[in-house]
Amino acid sequence: MITNSRRRGSGGTRWTPGPPTPGRPAAGRLRPQGGAGIGHTGHGPAGRRLLPLRDERGSGTMLMVGAMIVITVLAFVGTTVAGYAVSVHQARSAADLAALSGAVARSDGTDGCAAAKSIARANRATVTDCDVVGDQLDFVITVQVRQEVPPLMPGLPRSVAAKAHAGPVSSPP
Repeated sequence: MITNSRRRGSGGTRWTPGPPTPGRPAAGRLRPQGGAGIGHTGHGPAGRRLLPLRDERGSGTMLMVGAMIVITVLAFVGTTVAGYAVSVHQARSAADLAALSGAVARSDGTDGCAAAKSIARANRATVTDCDVVGDQLDFVITVQVRQEVPPLMPGLPRSVAAKAHAGPVSSPP
């Protein structure tokens, strides 16, 4: 039995091992016995100050609730970023296809911007700007498209834009 170095009244406070806790050794928890009263911390073996025992039930639940909140927020942010990344790639692909189809149409002698708008619409994008610079043989068509992003969070942009350039299509030799 371990005796407290401080004496109160008759006999002082004696320290004995507390009841075993699942997952912890019984000798690791000391609780006061004797004249010190409930909640008295006193000094334990080798002059170390002992803390009062507290009821720790429910602390694991709160830890898990906090962890679940953090995981949920991270998952939401991850899906939002992934949604924008997918929309940017789709807008770039739509702009590339629209510019290429416009260049082919221009090489064939038809309106390149009309062909670009048709292809962009088929890829769920909208042509916001179409410029053709040059003549029938040597030209560059520039197409800018805008694609809507599904509403993920208020305050974030609802669309993404992409721009592509294409030139004349040469015949194979």
